[in-house]
Amino acid sequence: MGVNPGEEKREKIFNATLKLIAEKGFHGTAISRGEKEAGVSAGDWYTDR
Repeated sequence: MGVNPGEEKREKIFNATLKLIAEKGFHGTAISRGEKEAGVSAGDWYTDR
């Protein structure tokens, strides 16, 4: 049984967020940069499916 696609996206977003906050700090991390880093769309960023 494979990984749920929604779980995979959440993991990508989570890991990208951790990386960017570690590099740039909380206030220096833009959501648009997180989307690019995680390779997801804005819709994926804001929805939980």
